[in-house]
Amino acid sequence: MLIDVRTEDEFNAGHLDNAVNIPVQIIVKAVIPIPKDSGIELYCRSGSRARMAQMILNHRGYTNVSLLNGTGAIE
Repeated sequence: MLIDVRTEDEFNAGHLDNAVNIPVQIIVKAVIPIPKDSGIELYCRSGSRARMAQMILNHRGYTNVSLLNGTGAIE
């Protein structure tokens, strides 16, 4: 699953094909209904929010979380 962790406005302005928008602010506050062994790839503009989301998901027991292109950045 490809997850764009940017804001809804950023996502609506343009996103990668097949990406789902789950802003990092939602990941911080809510339980994400995705199986913990699912393959998850995260990205944002610079990679910083993607790295934060990765740390949160790993802490919650998600075992297969990576950053798009190894950095999580699309720019």
